[in-house]
Amino acid sequence: MSHTYHTALVTGAKRGIGETFVEALLAHGAKRVYAAARDVGDLSAIMGLAPGRVVAVALDITRPEQVKAAAEAAKDVNLLINNAGVLTGGGLL
Repeated sequence: MSHTYHTALVTGAKRGIGETFVEALLAHGAKRVYAAARDVGDLSAIMGLAPGRVVAVALDITRPEQVKAAAEAAKDVNLLINNAGVLTGGGLL
């Protein structure tokens, strides 16, 4: 599947599944990928995958002001991959 016309926002992009989503979108031709994480300093390696096509976005989804700022910065998004989450150390059940 080609993503040539897609501009995506991937939350939780700094590692694991989020990082893999960013890599896959780039490999399939996404025009731009906004990589979101609580600390944009953690995204330097991901931004290096495709300078100019990957844009770091500071986003802690529990902070409404950051959600609003991310929405303003990424108005051209037409594909959202909401991967952000937290694991507190307890069991899933």
